[in-house]
Amino acid sequence: MGKFKLKKCPFCNSDLIYSNSNQNEEINTTSEEHIIPKSLGNDILVLKKGIVCDKCNNYFALNIEKPFLEMEPIKLIRAYHLIESRKKKVPQFDVLLGNETAIMHFDKNSNAFHLEVSPEMVAKLYNGYKPSYLISKGISIEELKNNYNVSRLLVKIFIELYLYYDFELMRLDENIDDDFYFTLDKKMQELVNYVRYGKKGKIYDYEVYQTKEIIPYSNDDFIANVEFTHDADTLTGITLNLFELQFVLKL
Repeated sequence: MGKFKLKKCPFCNSDLIYSNSNQNEEINTTSEEHIIPKSLGNDILVLKKGIVCDKCNNYFALNIEKPFLEMEPIKLIRAYHLIESRKKKVPQFDVLLGNETAIMHFDKNSNAFHLEVSPEMVAKLYNGYKPSYLISKGISIEELKNNYNVSRLLVKIFIELYLYYDFELMRLDENIDDDFYFTLDKKMQELVNYVRYGKKGKIYDYEVYQTKEIIPYSNDDFIANVEFTHDADTLTGITLNLFELQFVLKL
């Protein structure tokens, strides 16, 4: 974190351990935290090592980011924009080839799309069958509305963006001690608990829109971005632009 070190993780309040000088303590500051998930194309907006502990980082990846990334509209939009996962794979998806379902996936090494078809379809193609159409699913945003997993991801992004800018300002403050504690107000602590521990059935108010026509493989080089929304001097939420989709969180 530069010239200073945070003493406790803002999400779970556990001590942040930077070295193993004490044999009984395990280092828990080895991972960066991507504010927008890396599997949505973000490699820039990142909380550096020593802000979010490794345990919270892993929890977010498995319990917040993964459920969101596995929603069908998100898988499809990632596939249509060739956005790789952490394992360097673009999501595969079902298509209708003639009158049968096939699986389409993109292979980066060959820079080509591949279709996985049934043995019966292979035999038909070998014998001269020429399918008259290849159709993929359209993206419906209905699944993304009023959804617990979407709500938690948006609130996580809000909190981490808040931390990101707070710590950037602290770097400029010569009066900050080398080691310091970071405290949150009541409302922010409520949001932190929601993200870190969950609260089934609780969905913070948000809206989702399709901002333009979704054109698969359009190569428009769009990068996901997020910004705060304000009411006078008060933060009211975030707007997350994700390819042709827009999420507006209202707190």
